[in-house]
Amino acid sequence: MNSIITRVISNPHSKTSWIFYPNGMKPFVISKSKCKGESLKSKTFYVCDFMSTTSAKGTTYVYAVYNYGELMVGRPTTAKAKGK
Repeated sequence: MNSIITRVISNPHSKTSWIFYPNGMKPFVISKSKCKGESLKSKTFYVCDFMSTTSAKGTTYVYAVYNYGELMVGRPTTAKAKGK
């Protein structure tokens, strides 16, 4: 298991699955019930572990995702610049 930074988006074709866009890997779809750990929100970045198996042909199948936590990218949207 290796920790991977990934972006999560809700699947527009299904209410019961997520689309994961991990850095350096192809995007994949997984059921919401197979995601463990903290709850996921759409359009955010997370640190996750992927539990996977590799077939004889070399294709990797992800069968579970364990979410450790959300990453904060950039400044928070509530921060305001001070004026004169």
